[in-house]
Amino acid sequence: MRKRSKAREYALQALYQADIRHADAKSVLEQFWNEQDVVAEVSAFANSLVTGTLANISVIDETIRR
Repeated sequence: MRKRSKAREYALQALYQADIRHADAKSVLEQFWNEQDVVAEVSAFANSLVTGTLANISVIDETIRR
């Protein structure tokens, strides 16, 4: 699997964990990366996807509600 595709998969998994646990992204990501064996490029892109998503969560939720 390509690096960016793998990063997207990891980001989705981390977001799911954060949602299910009702936890903050930082703690979820720290634990998540401790359990994965990935290259820095993949984790950096996944982190940016997760933080970007969470930074815009109210807009995303409103869009889904409509």
